[in-house]
Amino acid sequence: MQPSVTGSPIFTLAFAAALGVAMIVIAARVKVPSIALLLLTGIAVGPSGLGILHPDVLGNGLPFVVGMAVSIILFEGGLTLDLAGARRSPSVIRRMLTLGVLITWLGTSVAVWWLLELTWGMSLLCGSLVIVTGPTVISPLLRRIGVRERLKHILYWEAVLVDAIGVFIAVLCLEWLSPHEGYEAWSPLVRFGARVALGAGVGLVAGALMGLILHYHWVPDEQVNIFVLTFALFTYALCESVLHESGILAVIIAGLIVGMTKPTYIGQLKRFKLELTELAIGMLFVLLAARLDLDAFLNYGWGLILTILIVVFALRPMVILSATLGQPFNLREKLFLSWIAPRGIVAAFMASLFSLELAKYPSLADQAPVLETFTFAIIGTTVILQGLSASWVAKSLGLTAHRPRTWLIVGDVSVADALAGAMRRAGAQAMALAPIDQAEEQHSVSPHLVLADPRDRGLLDDPRFADVGYVLTVAANANFDQLVSERWSEVVGAEHCYQAVIDDDDMSGDSVEETIGIKVWHDAPHPSELLHGLESGRVAIDPIPIQPGDSPDSDSDRFGIHLSPLLSVDSEGDASLWDPDAVPETGMAIVARRRIPGLDMLVSDALVVTDERPSFEHVVEQLLAQALEQEPSLDADAIKDSIIERERSMPTAMGSRVSIPHAYCAELTKSHCFVANVLGGLDTDSPDGEPVHLVFMVLSPVGQAEVHLRSLAALAQLVRDSSYAEMLERQHTGKALLARIHECS
Repeated sequence: MQPSVTGSPIFTLAFAAALGVAMIVIAARVKVPSIALLLLTGIAVGPSGLGILHPDVLGNGLPFVVGMAVSIILFEGGLTLDLAGARRSPSVIRRMLTLGVLITWLGTSVAVWWLLELTWGMSLLCGSLVIVTGPTVISPLLRRIGVRERLKHILYWEAVLVDAIGVFIAVLCLEWLSPHEGYEAWSPLVRFGARVALGAGVGLVAGALMGLILHYHWVPDEQVNIFVLTFALFTYALCESVLHESGILAVIIAGLIVGMTKPTYIGQLKRFKLELTELAIGMLFVLLAARLDLDAFLNYGWGLILTILIVVFALRPMVILSATLGQPFNLREKLFLSWIAPRGIVAAFMASLFSLELAKYPSLADQAPVLETFTFAIIGTTVILQGLSASWVAKSLGLTAHRPRTWLIVGDVSVADALAGAMRRAGAQAMALAPIDQAEEQHSVSPHLVLADPRDRGLLDDPRFADVGYVLTVAANANFDQLVSERWSEVVGAEHCYQAVIDDDDMSGDSVEETIGIKVWHDAPHPSELLHGLESGRVAIDPIPIQPGDSPDSDSDRFGIHLSPLLSVDSEGDASLWDPDAVPETGMAIVARRRIPGLDMLVSDALVVTDERPSFEHVVEQLLAQALEQEPSLDADAIKDSIIERERSMPTAMGSRVSIPHAYCAELTKSHCFVANVLGGLDTDSPDGEPVHLVFMVLSPVGQAEVHLRSLAALAQLVRDSSYAEMLERQHTGKALLARIHECS
């Protein structure tokens, strides 16, 4: 007699995978915790529900499927662990990972021992399984509710780092509890130490070897993903064949080592592993949830309910109170942290894996199912109760954050970091994100520069980007900009994704017609021009102050050929794209500044001559008076005579109402320029017949004709645009005039 379709192992695996992925997609659409749907779906289609899915048909293959899938999930977890993030964690997180872990573990163990009447060894194992909270549950939850940034940071890093700690403790408890025939002479601690030594040793070697192979590109690009996958699975299988449960530690460490080596393919690997992890999570959670016996939950009755209440309403608040003792957290923040601790994927997998392992031993077979019953009860309660109420709790406590204000600048490392740095100096919140293969040594220079693949979906849940509300791409590659905008629009919305304008012919033929992201900076330098200018020193991106009264009507020429406005930052630190029709009354403008060679440190001082009809000689005397304040050794009379004599024979007026008188001085070691804005104008022999208003007096050392000519050329370039020169004429104080000129140096 042929077995039914639903009794086929192939159907069981394929159906569980299809249902799991479907539930993950639906959960993302309706914005609910995916584990909640996976848990309910698994129970509904399992023997306790509709009876469609029968995990038992896998027989002895079930532990194998669970183990291999867990190895993929934990390898991906190790790959994404960020040690720099751990180092940035505040003391409250360190307490949660030490004292808090002990409170959860021992407190849960006592409750289970007392209320569920289990042996002390089994109680300790149960307690160890609910230590972990899990980033796969926490990350989408935090992203959905929009809570304050530091609370996001604490909850995320607790979830990321406590996974590894919980696995260590759970394996130790399993060693203590398991009979391990053939190892009777070994104490549990010795067995645990042997597994740690084997797992850590093999993991280090495997991770280093993978990192080395990837670093030297010994594997073709198209085979990198399958190479790393099979290597990770082999690492797990090798350790498991020697000592059970040693493979878990091996794959975590191997993934961590590969991530630390930062191979060129790290973004590609993370995306591939994330997709496999989601597939494994969906399939296994449905598969394992289908194994649950609803009668087992009812059999424990009030004992199980009271245990859950103790874990959720007593132990978690104790963890938070001990971790925040003496720290600047108010009661509302402590209440929120106490409420949010949903258990996730790792707890479920460890419970099922250990339950299958303990079922092998006759002395423990009758107690093994309690691991899954208890752990899944905690998972279901915390995910559904806390996951669905988290947003309401955050709002009720007044902890929801305002619209995220941080700008994420994505592109070539030089442009992105320079632009984000200028925004931060202006008082705005900004970060730079550049591909990981660009200038890794700069990571230690700029703490706000992150080197990673901007298209990596895993970055959306990274706490470093928790407050990102705007994304601006400044790469000279239209397809790259589009892919980044598509990815980050999931978090900030398409209306807050901006792309620096590039040429239409930069778009490849396979680009989509409907693009995501708003094109900006039509009159600003091309991103490639910014990149080359920054690297050559010919361009700088800086904040400049917006003075009260600045407006498009009065000062529009301020941003001409030398300065291109990119963004504005108001006095509250809110940044926005530059809009000439909405200039803040006070704040800063972020500009791309085309630097004039030779102008830097040339102009020493400036003044405004208010006399109604001053003479050229009178203006020179006032400029020399300024020069004497800085260089008292100058022979002012000799310099004046030289300038006047030169002016008679060869007038220095150059048109556009500008004159550049100049002279050599034996007392100087470098060139100096002193500027006067003559409000009434000078009647001089100008080529265009216009009166001179701007007088640039240049004094250079004797014998340095080349330096002198460079200084004259720099000033000529400064005022070659007549509209810019007119803007300088409108400055009615020497300080303002000097500031405008220095903006171009």
